[in-house]
Amino acid sequence: MSDPATTMNTYEVAHDQALYLLGFSPNLETTSEPNIDYATSVMIKYLGVEYVKVSGVIAWYKKIDRCDFEGDQGEKNLSDIQWLTPRVIAHERVVSGLSQQFPFYPSRFGTLFSSKISLGAFALSAQKTLLAFFTNIGEKLEWGLKFYGDPFRAAEILAQRDGILLEGKPQGGANYLKLRRLQREQNISKQSVLIQSYERALRSLQSQYQNVVSRPIVAAKNESTREEIVGNLAILVSPHESKKLIHWANDWNQTQISESATRVEITGPWPAYSFCPSLSPVQINEAA
Repeated sequence: MSDPATTMNTYEVAHDQALYLLGFSPNLETTSEPNIDYATSVMIKYLGVEYVKVSGVIAWYKKIDRCDFEGDQGEKNLSDIQWLTPRVIAHERVVSGLSQQFPFYPSRFGTLFSSKISLGAFALSAQKTLLAFFTNIGEKLEWGLKFYGDPFRAAEILAQRDGILLEGKPQGGANYLKLRRLQREQNISKQSVLIQSYERALRSLQSQYQNVVSRPIVAAKNESTREEIVGNLAILVSPHESKKLIHWANDWNQTQISESATRVEITGPWPAYSFCPSLSPVQINEAA
């Protein structure tokens, strides 16, 4: 790893290069270098990652060719999945690795600065927000919970409870029509069993964890099944709390798949993207 620059006019960036920002960590000033494990140190050195200390924060970056992200070549690269994929994976590897070491503010893919002066000025302007963010997350990382529901199965559960179904089949034409009505209602109603089940889950999680946020539902349906996505959450938890969260998800699936036709998928841990405050209204590409 390069020796860290502590002033912004050290090691000027060539005119055809830019600084690709990976994120920020706190400058604890306990040692001359950030305390990271050997595997992460080897990885970031191999990928050419450097850092610069700016008052109370450390900015992690790597030098890249400006044309990779700018102009005609940049536009072509960003629309080429074969060019994009390995770089997105490398970005996520570094951000995930550093997030495992200390509180870390992950930068979005493709955040560029034209020089260490501009990066340093940005870091200083964002320092108060960053330090508050580091205090809030501590050792916590983000976990994702997606809730899926099967509206047809939910209708069958209700029909079974109401005596409309007997051994899984509607008894007579009137009950068949009632079943079809229940299926339509569960498929479109905002008050369906699925939504009610998800809302119970949300209240349960909010009572146990301080940082729970709803995330956008990108795809309404699970293409491989009849299921619909009824909720998408991100939760910030410590390593100790993550075990409790995984146990909660397992318990939920054991009871709710049969009782309300809902289940949860848990993923993580991830860098705390969903909990990052906005740092600046300036455009994402500072290097332009």
